Amino acid sequence: METQYFDTDYDGIVDTIVTDTNDDGYIDVCEWDTNGDGIADEAEIDYDYDGYVDEYASDTDYDGYYDVVVAA
Repeated sequence: METQYFDTDYDGIVDTIVTDTNDDGYIDVCEWDTNGDGIADEAEIDYDYDGYVDEYASDTDYDGYYDVVVAA
């Protein structure tokens, strides 16, 4: 499993995390920190490794827990 961390706004805090959980070269989980607190607020997950998002999750009130989970 390869996980990569990115600081896309160059503020010193990781705001994007991508993971290839089955080592096939494709991203299976992508998480974003949208408010800069260092905790992922949004995520897209490909459970069946077909290259398409199966679930989207969002922490709308920034309490550290996903409030909205939508199956794609």
